Amino acid sequence: MKIPLLLLLLLAALNISAQRPAKPNFVLILADDLGWQDLKCYDTEAPFSVFQTPYIDSLATEGILFRQAYSPAPTCAPSRSGIMSGKFPARVDNTHVVGGECPKPYNLANRMMDPYYNARLELEEITIAEELKPNGYFSGHIGKWHMAVSHNSFPQPLDQGFDWTSNSRGVTVGMSDRLTGFGTTDPSDPYQLDANGFAFDQTTEDALTFLDEAVTREDPFFCYYASWLVHTPIQMRTESLLQKYAGLMGYSYPLDGSEFFAEGQNNPFYAAMVETFDYNVHRILTYLKDTDDPRWPGHKLIENTYVFITSDNGGYEGTASNEWITDNFPLDEGKIHAEEGGTRVPFIVLGADVPASLTSEVMVNGLDLYPTMLALAGMPIPERLDGCDLSSLLLSDPQDPDLVTHPGGAVRDTMFWHFPHGNALQSTIRKDGWKLFKNWDHVNNPALEPYRLYELYDPSGLREDIEEANDLYATQPTMVSQLASELESWLTSVDASVPHYNPKTSQTLLNKDQVPAVIDSGSSNGVAWVTFETDKAAVERVELIYTPNGDNSVNEEWFDLNVPFVPASGYAEITIPDGTTHFVFNLIDENNFLVSSVDVGAVNINTGKDSTIVPRYVREPAAEALVTDAGIAFPTNDVVLSNEVAELAGVPIRDDTSGSPVQAGGQTFTITSSTLLTSLTLKSASTTSFGTGDYKLTLWIGKYSGGTPSPASEDTKVFEWIDLSESSFTNLNYYTIDFTDVLLEPGQYAFQLAWQSNASDHLINFWRANGGGTYTGGARLYASSTTETIYPPFSAGAEQPDNDLVFALHGSVVSPYDTWAASFGLDLIPGDPDLNTVGATSLPVERDATGFYKYSDSAWTITHGILANSSLINSRVGEGAIGRVFDLSALPDGPENQIQLSFDYSTGDSSEKLYVHLWGYVDVSSVSTTKTINTGGSNGNAWESALGAMTAYNLGQADGIFTDTPGKASDAAVLIEGASGSANFSQIFDLSTFTTAPDTVSGYDYIVLGFAREIGTASTPAVTISNIVISAIGGETLFEFMEEVPADAPEANPDRDQLINLMEYAFGGDPTQGGDFSVLPFLVTNAGGVPGALEYVYRRRPDAATRGLAYTVQRSTTLQPGSWDTAGVTETGTDPVDADFESVTTEVQGGDSVFINLNVDLAE
Repeated sequence: MKIPLLLLLLLAALNISAQRPAKPNFVLILADDLGWQDLKCYDTEAPFSVFQTPYIDSLATEGILFRQAYSPAPTCAPSRSGIMSGKFPARVDNTHVVGGECPKPYNLANRMMDPYYNARLELEEITIAEELKPNGYFSGHIGKWHMAVSHNSFPQPLDQGFDWTSNSRGVTVGMSDRLTGFGTTDPSDPYQLDANGFAFDQTTEDALTFLDEAVTREDPFFCYYASWLVHTPIQMRTESLLQKYAGLMGYSYPLDGSEFFAEGQNNPFYAAMVETFDYNVHRILTYLKDTDDPRWPGHKLIENTYVFITSDNGGYEGTASNEWITDNFPLDEGKIHAEEGGTRVPFIVLGADVPASLTSEVMVNGLDLYPTMLALAGMPIPERLDGCDLSSLLLSDPQDPDLVTHPGGAVRDTMFWHFPHGNALQSTIRKDGWKLFKNWDHVNNPALEPYRLYELYDPSGLREDIEEANDLYATQPTMVSQLASELESWLTSVDASVPHYNPKTSQTLLNKDQVPAVIDSGSSNGVAWVTFETDKAAVERVELIYTPNGDNSVNEEWFDLNVPFVPASGYAEITIPDGTTHFVFNLIDENNFLVSSVDVGAVNINTGKDSTIVPRYVREPAAEALVTDAGIAFPTNDVVLSNEVAELAGVPIRDDTSGSPVQAGGQTFTITSSTLLTSLTLKSASTTSFGTGDYKLTLWIGKYSGGTPSPASEDTKVFEWIDLSESSFTNLNYYTIDFTDVLLEPGQYAFQLAWQSNASDHLINFWRANGGGTYTGGARLYASSTTETIYPPFSAGAEQPDNDLVFALHGSVVSPYDTWAASFGLDLIPGDPDLNTVGATSLPVERDATGFYKYSDSAWTITHGILANSSLINSRVGEGAIGRVFDLSALPDGPENQIQLSFDYSTGDSSEKLYVHLWGYVDVSSVSTTKTINTGGSNGNAWESALGAMTAYNLGQADGIFTDTPGKASDAAVLIEGASGSANFSQIFDLSTFTTAPDTVSGYDYIVLGFAREIGTASTPAVTISNIVISAIGGETLFEFMEEVPADAPEANPDRDQLINLMEYAFGGDPTQGGDFSVLPFLVTNAGGVPGALEYVYRRRPDAATRGLAYTVQRSTTLQPGSWDTAGVTETGTDPVDADFESVTTEVQGGDSVFINLNVDLAE
């Protein structure tokens, strides 16, 4: 099969425009924990700090400084998730750092505990980078990511749409002693001081490297510079800065570590960090101002770049190492709090057409960055986003709050936050100048009211109480009620996870004695279950909290599922997700108490990850494999791998109570081609009988390498149990185990057998070879002293390559492409029912029947629009007709008097005959059930059966006459015989000479088409018919029955994204998910900075040859037939993309114009 992908690039048509490119660049500079008052340009209220940020202060005069800007959350991870997704952190269920854990109280005295919340931004969320990519943007992430369970865990930026990433910590890498080890001028110093005296910062260098690459590519770019500054550790590598601020704050220098940095902005380390961040921002902006814009000759990058500077949350006021860090005064609190000090942040915007030297009091949020960038890029804004488009505000009137609109067009006057964590446990709403806090821990708590209310600004917009010092909850009940109602509605709309009461708290809590206890929990056959009390408070929700990697590492991550249940039953169950290593049930009752099936909150013993407390889940077999006695002869049916030399009896699969240790056994084997395995045959080495009871073996087949099996869910191919109760085995007989068919890609695998449980009579033996019968590519496996289960599978202490089992693996070799298609379930996607169904009846086909019909016991089939019959039976089974009725009664009257019939066909034997019957009917007194063609004949006959209700005419004979019994083979319109193989049939039937029968197509009310066979002496008859078309010459197509392209065919496109399956297979796309355009080839112009140099880059499978794939890059300068050639195309390098793909760079010779064509060929 050869299907070309043409990517035609007419370079001569690239005209340099004097206008600014329509797609601007974006630079998002996100500080870490930078407070509202930390920048000097925001420090407008005494007591003033000595912090200095000259560069950002200057930038603020070049754009707009927003004084009422907010972060999406008061901590790092949720703010970043909100910014990248454009959605409320509560909506994506990522509301704090260190998520993905089992809910539990911080200590036993706590009244409440955090809810479960995600540790990551889920892959299904579409990030800014993913949204910009189809519009041609090159996106890079630099610095802190923190949208996964740990900084380096999956998913990373490249998994979320970014093209380029670096996570270097730069100058924030922890110092062993912050009082020494400062940067020097020594060239070998990794923190060498630059010409301005600042320590080298790899993070900023990486940002400049990305910008260099973006300029070289000549693409619009999105640079996400997420600085690690000014987060802890509080330290400074530039000693001159530390010395400067120590002096300004009145400390003696050098510092000796005994200093106490008091509350306020009195920390010289932190002040120096803030100025370092300021300097790094200056370096990036200097690059933008000094670098020519390759897309806009004569202009600098900054002239078509929008720059956003903000922070992920408020400044961290708390203490670290017994010192205060910063102060957000006059705002209350800081990071980890929903008060203004925790969420109000700096927010500065500058760039093309943004007015300079303006300060705005309009309320904005980090959530707004996403839709704003899309609007500035001229892209539509998806309705799913929670942020607002600020483009009109930025470019028209930065003082007009009515210009801040939601995707639907409504003006925003309200913001929401949800932070149900730690000691805060709050949700908040700000509407105009009012702000309401919902206190979750208010029940039976004299220290808290249900709500707090503050008026930050009066109705005219003047500052009233941004300090949140005057709680108006008691005096403004109407406002409390209004805001509380809106807040509750919002919490419901985003499905916010809420904190729960701790039933084991040492404090007094109302209804604590009514918490329903968990009675028991467990699992069976892949289903987890829990039972609980029903005579106490009603259970309102059941959650399964589970992890696929319970390894007590930083990457351990837990997920949640809602479990369906009937409260009164006291029982809930759910299928355990594949790969689960640990799970626990959480029950939440009507009073919002949470109780777990495992006491994960037993903090006195829970000193590690949750997997150290929750018992490990041992996976049960997924299905039952069946054993059959294959007799005394070695089986040869569909054998793909085998070793049949039996030299040594005794491969015991036994228990641990029979006087010998438990033993499991198996065999490694190597697959060299994609193979569909269906069964395994072994040779019994003992005569054994089993009675009734628990006699279950487990069979595991999976990947195996270097003496180690892979227990990962995706690497386990078969895991089934074999019930041997009431069965017997005879020595020297072969026994075949039929399991669920499984596709294996080339690689090393193993099969293993063990008893599912132990008992004294659990013993079965199989034959093995001893040297002479070695199967090349495998080794016998055995394990003594195994556990009762085979999952996870055992690792052999010593493989025995010269001592294989006697075995046969049955199945068939399939193409790698078919394996790939099956892995996505493409072979399971149903086709058009009309093209895959044939009706069956023992009566003639009725007038209004839809689709093709055959006689009930006929062998005709229809698959993907192909009619087929290969029966050898000389009766209606092999020779009966298959027919269909077409209703022409609504066909307008017209002069068309010729009918064309065409179809493709094949025959297997030149002696078989194919008859085509074509009849026209004129209605007399028919009804819907009037009979037409009788398909129960043989020898090519198909009897006409209307019996006067309609008048039948034979359109294949002169004047429409049946010369014999209507429907007899001799009267057929067409007879095909005398050849075998594939061919096309096409014939025009002229009605114009008819005198008795109607002489126009519209003169008929119905047409019948039938196909019938005569096998005769044929020894290998087999007929197929497809692509049937009946049309009126000069008029309408009356009927089409075209061969269907199956969803798993290379040329199919099941996700309808313009990439056929072959392209998805060749480049690494997902054929079930549209929009895989990021895997397509791309062209780099002026490659390496050389004018006119072209590089064509595409993804390729390194094992393409074994997969039958061939990639060929060709060029043409004329597009004329025969002009495509590989001359002028040179492959210059490859780079690994992942385990399955490499990136191939080709140099393409240019010219005034050149076209590039990448052919992808798939061998049949």
